[in-house]
Amino acid sequence: MYSQGRFNYHGVDLNRAFPDAFDGLQNQQINEEKMEPEVRAVVDWLRTETFVLSANIHGGALVASYPYDNSNPNQLVRAGISPDNEVFVYLAKVYSYNHTSMYRGNVCVDSGP
Repeated sequence: MYSQGRFNYHGVDLNRAFPDAFDGLQNQQINEEKMEPEVRAVVDWLRTETFVLSANIHGGALVASYPYDNSNPNQLVRAGISPDNEVFVYLAKVYSYNHTSMYRGNVCVDSGP
């Protein structure tokens, strides 16, 4: 049996099933026991590798996202900025400038509060 899209055979949205960088470690340890097999496999693999840079290919909106593409609810600043933010912004711009439909596409509007 197999599924299509981002939902696995159990109907879990794998795009939303990974541990959150801003969630407490205690919560993540509790959640590890309940991880879907696909998520567990990727988490275990990530723990064996030292990453310098990675990319994710994502269907849907035409954007270049970079760490952290979510926000820390405990900070007043809305964006979750990584220590290497300037590098990621540079790489996202280079990528977008070389992708005609992204570079000349519609601007995303912040729909936050």
